[in-house]
Amino acid sequence: MEYLALFLLAIFIVLFVRHSKQQGKRDSRYDRRGFDHNRIHRNGTRFDDDGYDFYGYDISGYDRYGYTVCGRNAQGQYDRFHDATSAEEEGFCHISRHPVTLTDHAIERLRERLGILDYRKMHQQALLAYRYGKNKRQIKKTSAWVVEEIENKHNNSVVLIYKNFIYVFSKNNVLITVYKNDRIAL
Repeated sequence: MEYLALFLLAIFIVLFVRHSKQQGKRDSRYDRRGFDHNRIHRNGTRFDDDGYDFYGYDISGYDRYGYTVCGRNAQGQYDRFHDATSAEEEGFCHISRHPVTLTDHAIERLRERLGILDYRKMHQQALLAYRYGKNKRQIKKTSAWVVEEIENKHNNSVVLIYKNFIYVFSKNNVLITVYKNDRIAL
């Protein structure tokens, strides 16, 4: 009787292992998000259960965070975090290699001109300016020459305008200084 119980247990273990191997082979066709090599989800459609395709965009062209391929959200607001290639074309280094930092001069100007005293809030403000600030290609052509003039004054810099202030960044994402925007029309 003991031998019969051991024999049945061994058969059960062999069948369980065989079934789990087949299950593993079946699931290995899909990546961790559930898409196969033809970019079809395991549910049989191009979109996963949340409505996003292989590339992470829904049927309207927006990703999970509400941004399109070109870095604009549903409200039309541009964001450099979601369009890193364009940020590099503007003259910035990639944000993953060069995070946004502040110089001592920028810290003084943020205190003086924006009234921000906490360093964490200063850094958040610099990040917001980096993400959503408009560059010379995004403003009126008649005002772009003023931005170029400021960029030439601060050698090797990129100027962004955010909430009526001019932020001057170096090419490696360091905030150099902040001005009040009195001259540039958006």
